[in-house]
Amino acid sequence: MARPRPADFLTRLVGAASLVFTEKGLKRARMSDVAKEMTVAHGTLYNYVESKDALFHLLIKHGTAGARPELPSDLPIRAPSRETLQRQLERRIESTFSSPKLDAALRRQRVADARGVLAEIVQELYRQSERTRWGTLVIERSTPDLPPALRARYVAKRDELLERLTTYLERRVHRGHFQAADPAVAARLLLECIAYFARHRHLERERLAVTEEAVTAHVVEMLVRTLTVR
Repeated sequence: MARPRPADFLTRLVGAASLVFTEKGLKRARMSDVAKEMTVAHGTLYNYVESKDALFHLLIKHGTAGARPELPSDLPIRAPSRETLQRQLERRIESTFSSPKLDAALRRQRVADARGVLAEIVQELYRQSERTRWGTLVIERSTPDLPPALRARYVAKRDELLERLTTYLERRVHRGHFQAADPAVAARLLLECIAYFARHRHLERERLAVTEEAVTAHVVEMLVRTLTVR
């Protein structure tokens, strides 16, 4: 009689594999490393995923904070086709560097509350980065192992976001709403600060004993206050 599979195993697997792939990247990560992180037997993983490629796809598909992947009836999960994985990676990259509120702000000619708009943009960027942190961290660390076209797409989308944010800050500085000696540097500082607190901070084994809501609120307030003229 088959032993019942724990319903939370995939959740634990995604969490452990996210840490391993983020530390080592796609090429160097091993299934045995994931098993060690989970403190389970190496062979147990193959009851759920057939290979490292299948596990990588699972991370890209379910690498969203708070998401609980459902245990499919047909196990182990099989590796997707190269085309399917590429489409999934492209969608993840697109969502990682999208900002509807920034795009909307760039289309406006006049702004009644520049500080409020900036706060909305920063908060959107932060919450999106925090929500998709594991999938993004895995891609970020595995970029050197991806096909050249996907590597180029990742870099292009990252640079596009930086350029859009720089353009927005330049306009607001020109109109006297914000203060920044160099809008390009200010845009990079803003994105790097968000990347650390929303994503990279979660890789630390010992973290500050504060709630995510408190961290988010403080980072948003600090960044907005730094850029806006009072």
